[in-house]
Amino acid sequence: MRLAFDVDEQKDRVRSRFAPPLLLFGFILISIALLFFFFPKEELLMNIAAQRQADKVAKEYIENLIALYPKDSKLKLLAAEKNIKLGHVANAVKDIMPFINHRIQTKEDWQALWLYFQILKLETYSMPEVSYQRRSGFLKMKHMLEMLSAGNLTSGQLMSLALDAGDLNEPKIVLGLYARVLKMQPEGEAVLYAQGGKYALGYSEYETSAQLYFIAEKLAYPLLEKLDYFISGLKSLQSGNLLDEAMKASEQHIDG
Repeated sequence: MRLAFDVDEQKDRVRSRFAPPLLLFGFILISIALLFFFFPKEELLMNIAAQRQADKVAKEYIENLIALYPKDSKLKLLAAEKNIKLGHVANAVKDIMPFINHRIQTKEDWQALWLYFQILKLETYSMPEVSYQRRSGFLKMKHMLEMLSAGNLTSGQLMSLALDAGDLNEPKIVLGLYARVLKMQPEGEAVLYAQGGKYALGYSEYETSAQLYFIAEKLAYPLLEKLDYFISGLKSLQSGNLLDEAMKASEQHIDG
C-alpha cells in the first residue's frame, strides 16, 4: 500500500512541474523506448590513478620529442598542458610564455592563452578568500575571459570558460559564449552543456537552454543520463511556452 501511495504522489509532482500536452507525453515514451532499443546498457570504467600515471609518462615522452623537434609549437603546448595537470606550474608558464608575449593571432597563441588562464585560475583560488591577491586574480580572470570569449578555441573550451564566467557572476559573457558554441561542432563533456542548459534557463533563455541540453544528450554516455538531458530540454521549451518547438524536438529525436 505504501508503494502505491508513493507512486501516485510522484505522478502528482511530475504533473505539477511538467504538465505537457498528452501527445507530447506520447513522444517522450516512444523516445525512451527507442533509446532503450538502440543503446543497450554499458558501464564506463574510469581509473583516476592510472590516468595520472599516464600524464607522467606522456610528459616524459613529449619532452623527448621536443628535444628532437625543438620548434614544434604543438608539442610545447602539450608539454604545458601536462605540466599543469601534474602541478608543475612554473614549467608550464615557461612553456607558454613564448606564445603570449606578443599579439595573440594564431590558433597556438589562443591555446596558450587558454592554458595560461587555467594557471591563473588555480593560483587565484589558492589564495586566502579575503585577500588582495584573490581579488586581483578575479579581476585578471574577468579581463582574460573577455579576451578568450572571442578567441580561436574549441567548443569544449568555450563551455569550460562559460562555467568560469558564471562563477564570476558575468552572465553577459556566459550567454555570449553559449551563442558561439551553438554555431560550432559540439565536443567536450556532456555535463558542461547540461550545466549550461540550467544556467540559460535561469535567465529565461529557453531555446538556448533546450539546445544545450540536447547537445548534452548527444554527448552523454549512460542511457539514463541521455534520457534525463532529453527531458530537461523539453522542460526548458515548455517553461517558455514553446510547445510547438517541444513537439518538433520530440519528432526529430524519434526520427533521428
